[in-house]
Amino acid sequence: MRILVLLLALLWFAACSDDDGSVVLRLDENGYVFSPTKLEGSVEYLPSMKPEAMRVIELDEKLNPIDSFEVSLKKNSDTDFFVESRDYEYPYVKIVTVFSVGNKKMEFAQYVHLSNDNSRLRLNIYGALAADRIEYLVKNKKKSFNQAENQALEELGKVFDIELDDVNERRYNGFSYYGEQLQDLLPYVYCRHEISDSLFYENFNKFNSMFAEKGMIDSAWVLEAADAWLSTFEILADSADYLFKSVSKDTVNYLYWMDEKFFSRAYGIDLTSGYTKEVVNTNRASAFYGRTFVYTSHVKYGSRQSKWRLLSVLEDSLGMCEHQSSYYSTKSIQRNDTIYTCRPESHIWEVITERDSLFNHQYGECSRDQNNGRAMYVHDSLFVCECEDSKCAWSDKYVEKVFLESDTMYAKVLDAKATARFGKCAYGNFGDMLKLDSLFVECSGNRWNPIDSLLYYLGHCSSVNYKGEHNGSYYSCQGTWSNIDDTTWREIYPPEYYNDKCDLNRIVEYDSSYYICEQLKCEGDGCFAFRTWRKLEDAELIPPVLNKDTCGSPQENLKIVYDDVFYECKDGKWETVPEDSLLPPEKDGVVCDDSLGGAVKKYGSYYYTCKEYQWKALSVKESLPYLYRDSLGSCDTISNKLLLWDKDRGGFFGCTLRDSIYKWDEISVGTDPYTLPKKLVVSKLAGNTLGDSTYEATVDGVVYHFNIRKMTYTQPFYNLILSQVDFGGKSYAAYSYGGRLFLHGERGKDSLMLSSIENPSASFTDFYANWKKRIVATWRGSTPDAEVPDSSVSVLMYSKDTYMTYEQAKAFCPKGFHIPSEMEFEKGFRYGTSYLDLRNDSPIRWYFKGSNFDSSTSNEIYADIFWTSTEKDTDTQYCYETTIRTVTMDVKGTGVVECPKDLYPMVQAMCVMDD
Repeated sequence: MRILVLLLALLWFAACSDDDGSVVLRLDENGYVFSPTKLEGSVEYLPSMKPEAMRVIELDEKLNPIDSFEVSLKKNSDTDFFVESRDYEYPYVKIVTVFSVGNKKMEFAQYVHLSNDNSRLRLNIYGALAADRIEYLVKNKKKSFNQAENQALEELGKVFDIELDDVNERRYNGFSYYGEQLQDLLPYVYCRHEISDSLFYENFNKFNSMFAEKGMIDSAWVLEAADAWLSTFEILADSADYLFKSVSKDTVNYLYWMDEKFFSRAYGIDLTSGYTKEVVNTNRASAFYGRTFVYTSHVKYGSRQSKWRLLSVLEDSLGMCEHQSSYYSTKSIQRNDTIYTCRPESHIWEVITERDSLFNHQYGECSRDQNNGRAMYVHDSLFVCECEDSKCAWSDKYVEKVFLESDTMYAKVLDAKATARFGKCAYGNFGDMLKLDSLFVECSGNRWNPIDSLLYYLGHCSSVNYKGEHNGSYYSCQGTWSNIDDTTWREIYPPEYYNDKCDLNRIVEYDSSYYICEQLKCEGDGCFAFRTWRKLEDAELIPPVLNKDTCGSPQENLKIVYDDVFYECKDGKWETVPEDSLLPPEKDGVVCDDSLGGAVKKYGSYYYTCKEYQWKALSVKESLPYLYRDSLGSCDTISNKLLLWDKDRGGFFGCTLRDSIYKWDEISVGTDPYTLPKKLVVSKLAGNTLGDSTYEATVDGVVYHFNIRKMTYTQPFYNLILSQVDFGGKSYAAYSYGGRLFLHGERGKDSLMLSSIENPSASFTDFYANWKKRIVATWRGSTPDAEVPDSSVSVLMYSKDTYMTYEQAKAFCPKGFHIPSEMEFEKGFRYGTSYLDLRNDSPIRWYFKGSNFDSSTSNEIYADIFWTSTEKDTDTQYCYETTIRTVTMDVKGTGVVECPKDLYPMVQAMCVMDD
């Protein structure tokens, strides 16, 4: 009983098992049963959102996926689901709900911490919005699941100003039919669901990404959401029930009325005090900046009630069109020549009159039926047909008036003047362009219309007439980036007119002027493809520009010299380099160009390297190989290449071989976390010959053997990793981690079947059989009674010292080392790596593939069993066992097992350095 209690206290997850290995129950870190369990609950998204599919993803304690399976909704239900009781290895799952939108899918994931009762699960948008934040806190901030979930929900609650501690049991509570609070519709408004499903899902993912990293969202997000929702509101002229109502795809979800608290928060205004009747939106970032909210009355079910609404743009100009009863008179307002009216029981200003056409023909009777309002010139005098009351007559009251282009009658008067000069614009002279005094006109649309001078001189733009020259200037009508369909003539530079190829940063000369091809500064899809010519200013005409030296991306940072002055290519342009910014090599006249790429030069006590057309001062660390070369000689001249100690820097260096060339380089010995014991004076390891793959040094009578790992993509290139230690002439496989030494039996070079090892003990057969059952149980999905053939179990790097009985193990460790106790294994001596070339042990290898093990591909499990110094009884010793799956290099199981003291083979000895 004492042992059971001890195990429950030590294990992160505990499982009670029957003899056949089947799981009965599992306990979480608090001692509560979480498995096996059933899952039951409902999908609590918008009523209009009906889930199409669901799946459950089983997770480990780091929220990495282990397995997944599909879930069906209950029969005759759109939202309820049920999963039969089953076993879960860890108390964490992620439930993904899938919705269909046309031919696209929307997926929402929610993390659930399994408990002893999982029958009231509620999948909702809050859980989905918190999911990525929970995962971020677990994986990046090393928080436990409970800590991450509590923090994420607290932060999300602050975003929406609600309490979310019951999120996994929270039912949907939306906008009531006549309610005024968004409630659980708020996240959907934040993500703009009322606009479109695609925009909602896009914003949902953006929200998740931002919230996952920051634990909050930017204030601009709320502002944009408010603008989007407010854009769906309409003033309804034909309804006495809803004066100001949101009309969108979420109308079916009762998204009707303004949430005054939401808009107050979004715009930084107050629509909730009850004392103010009119509020202006002063938030400059809002699309509704300067618009006015009013607190006004409307009729609802025959009773008058007051609510906030937004004035229309026209109301901002004309004043509010109030909701009136039928006994009120019509209210009218005139602006210029337009009349607006606010009818009884309406809230929308209407236009009731428009300006009539003033004329259609050059001559004719002035009456209400003919020529009413017509203008024409007779002997250079202007006459207009006007009617007052029942009398119509040609009026000359405009004879002295000078009409400006901004005057409403300007076009009519200009047509009348041109008609008097050139005749009526008709089919016969259609397209004629003529000069009228200082103006230009064209016959089009049965009237003379004003045109600009370029159209007169260059003609209409067409596929054969799109470039022209006039008075020494060049023009094009091919459109611009902002409006490719714009066919008005605009002035262009000579290289565009002559079709010079516009290669980025190319410079050409025309008539003593210089032009450069640059990227067009614009925004939008496809803008990157547009380039344009620009005339260079006089200040830009420096020697490399006049000499047309190429300056583009390949020449970035390149310097050239004219008359002892340096010029540098920056962002596609030549710039003068200030003299005080030049480095010593440049002051010496040495330019970093292609011929010096990678060169290193010394000036004073500093080294400089030529890289990407720039001289750069090397750091102290980067300078060390050159200091060693200059003080000790080039590596290719040194026959006995030693590992040297730099006492000033406190590190090792030597000649390393890379790409068949020896060079001075920093060398790492015992790279963190594979650090050597603190009591070892590491500088004493220096002074011996450095091989290509191994290094050996004797310190205080102990021989240390190192393997040289060559780190191709990192620095230092050579990393010396401890592999063997000799004490008093006896060799041990060694593993250094966290400043401590771990010793094993010396490794062999061969592998063999475990069952082929000779002279097994009497206890081996039963222990080996039970071990096979345990190893099967570590593999997810395999059947408990699946058989493990002897041919699939081997020992890697076997030697005569690999396995030993407990009596042999007690005598195995050298002085200063000991066999760890059960508690030491559990608390401190678990392997920090799963790489066998660093651990130097000899694991048991189980290779398997097939349907019995739910594995269609090859898999390997490596297992190690070590003696502990903790005794159970006179015949039994506790051992520590660990298993690793090599495909994913993740630990499949660790724990203490009982071993007969005479067991051979299968158990290794591991010695750990005394404190």
